[in-house]
Amino acid sequence: MKPAYLWLLLPLAAWSGYKTAPPRAAGSVPAAAAEAPDPQVLAMAAELAKAQPADLEKQLRELLAQAESPGWMNRLKLICARWAETDPAGALAWCEANKTPTVVRLRILTEWALLDSDAAWAAVTNDEERVSITRMLLNEDRETFMVWFRQVRKPLPDLDPAWALLAERHGKELEEIATALLGESQDPPGSFSSLALYFRLAAQARADRDPAAAIAWAMGLDERVARVTVEAAFRQWGKKDPVAAWKEIAKVNAAAAPEAGDEAPKEKPPIRISGSVGSEILERLAKDDPAAAIELLREPGAFTRGEGLNGISAMETAFRDLLAEGKVKPLEAYEMIAFSDPTLGLNIFPDIWRGLPAEKLAEAAKALVAQPAGDPLSMAISGVAGAWMAKDPVAAAAFIAAFPDENLRRSMYSGSFDASGSDPARQAEVLAAIPAQDRAAVFAIYLSRFGELRPGEQSPGYAGPELKPELLAPVFRDLPASEYLDQSVKITAMNWGQQDPTAALAWVDSLSDPAARKAAYGAAYGAAFEGWTFKNPNAAAAWLADKKDGPERDAAALPVVRSLVRTDAEVAWEWAESIGDTGIRQEARLAAMKVWALRDREAAQAAYKRISGKLPAADAAKLSACFGGS
Repeated sequence: MKPAYLWLLLPLAAWSGYKTAPPRAAGSVPAAAAEAPDPQVLAMAAELAKAQPADLEKQLRELLAQAESPGWMNRLKLICARWAETDPAGALAWCEANKTPTVVRLRILTEWALLDSDAAWAAVTNDEERVSITRMLLNEDRETFMVWFRQVRKPLPDLDPAWALLAERHGKELEEIATALLGESQDPPGSFSSLALYFRLAAQARADRDPAAAIAWAMGLDERVARVTVEAAFRQWGKKDPVAAWKEIAKVNAAAAPEAGDEAPKEKPPIRISGSVGSEILERLAKDDPAAAIELLREPGAFTRGEGLNGISAMETAFRDLLAEGKVKPLEAYEMIAFSDPTLGLNIFPDIWRGLPAEKLAEAAKALVAQPAGDPLSMAISGVAGAWMAKDPVAAAAFIAAFPDENLRRSMYSGSFDASGSDPARQAEVLAAIPAQDRAAVFAIYLSRFGELRPGEQSPGYAGPELKPELLAPVFRDLPASEYLDQSVKITAMNWGQQDPTAALAWVDSLSDPAARKAAYGAAYGAAFEGWTFKNPNAAAAWLADKKDGPERDAAALPVVRSLVRTDAEVAWEWAESIGDTGIRQEARLAAMKVWALRDREAAQAAYKRISGKLPAADAAKLSACFGGS
């Protein structure tokens, strides 16, 4: 039994309801610093130092009637601690008779356990209460906690720092208890066991002493807990020696990679460290020594074995923070990143500048445009311009418009479009503000970064923002002819054609540039029919059949053939024959014949023979190849 403490002689940490922890062992992690004592708490403690049960009962009634009052929990702890010291059994009886909130009973039992652990244990009526009290004891007294924990073997560890302190002193015992629980567990082999949280604690304590040994130990654990435990050891190692930890992760993951032709299941699958672990370690290193972090990413194979791809996220976060805090200047950041692996700059240059104020972004833009041209510079200046436009659009736009280099100017405008985010209305507004000679190029170049946008309800190769073509369409009308205008109009028409083909085609008709109009016709019709032919191919074909012959109809008919061939290759062939343009007609014939020859070889050959004599030899040979050369 622990002796009752004298209130006015308590260490200051106890005045707010907490007991001081046992003395810290040499070399161990220090406990969190005690908060300065609150004068009000000190006054409450002095007031309660000699209080008797009747006084405490009155005080508790008043406190429970003011559950939202400031300092409520501190006062509850002090009242319960004093009552546990004077008459714990009577306090519990009073709680039962007055149906007090559960927290009051648990608080009294916790304070009683600190004074007389055995007596408090005997007074608890169920395991659920024992677990709750055990959890409360974790932050009161680790030795008393262990007395209860040995018996209830709960709760599971959480993120409370007290668990790490506990593992320092009682790590071996925690491992023994966790191992026993794992042996009793019904979790199937290969599944994740929540008991891994105990082993994670042990791994952290072991890694503080000997990280390599900790990882070797963790690798040999039951597979239900091994991965979490190994990763915990790596995370702890990364706090002390991030370079060594990162390199060892690379070795472990390389060893875990399956060998070519090795499909036989292994008795115990190798552990592969998740990317989040390496990312966390690299981010920590990059904030202290960005050049060293970049060197790790420059090692051979870093961007092909997986660690580099997770490192990109870490480097982006680290450089954004370093720039925002002024620890790295923009030109220094650019030079470090630009001369590393190009994959790094490609991925992080667009976003690392956003924490800088407008005046720093202006300085960054002026410094960067003086650097030698190249892809890294285009990406970096695009990111700076986008961040600057978001904070001071007038100054940023004036700077960009006056810049003579066409490629860099468009890169900067592309960054401003990027800064519009996923808001379609904002996208259209930003585009409209870009001068006419650059507008289409900026849009086409920007979208090309996200992969190819194709007709249909989904475009698997595209990862860019959602577009609202009815908002974008007006900004492309009456622009000067260019390859970029053709691309931009095609993308807009393709999107709009899927949603409202009549409106899309009306917009296409309004375009002044013939080349853009032709490109848009093919895209708009193609997009419309891509969806229509899945739902009602005959109606879609009938709609197009009413259109007059010409280049626009020919461009639209090709995607119709490609869609119809999935359901009726013979009808698709008839559509191909109706196309006037010889090049498009041959492409459509091939699309239809490849499918028709597989489904009805005899009919397809008959159709081929009817036209083969009229075709150029090269075109006839390509169609003949659909039959295997016959």
